[in-house]
Amino acid sequence: MATEEAKKKNLARINAMIIYGLEKGLWDLFGESALATVNTVGNGMLELLEKSMGLEIAGEDPQDILTEIGRLFVDEFGIATQFDAIKTDDAVGFSVQNCVLMKVEEDLVKAGIKPFVCP
Repeated sequence: MATEEAKKKNLARINAMIIYGLEKGLWDLFGESALATVNTVGNGMLELLEKSMGLEIAGEDPQDILTEIGRLFVDEFGIATQFDAIKTDDAVGFSVQNCVLMKVEEDLVKAGIKPFVCP
């Protein structure tokens, strides 16, 4: 039987496999139209962050929301060691360091799939 630490690593691996499969499946079915799913996925994530992590969105400054999402991703989820999101006019730029899903994104790119979920 696996140790608790091994179980955590295996859970991370299976989650990465699921993410890869979902992204690849969407791309295989819809091609570049899969990019349109990002807004729906993002809205769902925001709803969950509001309900489960106390993220406040209504009436908040967009940059403050982005900063808090970055903090949650680093401090609460451990997705990366640094996650900065900067809003300028009508665009948002991301700087992510040591993302735990980078291998998934690299594998998708090798399979000819344009990254469309992770920054």
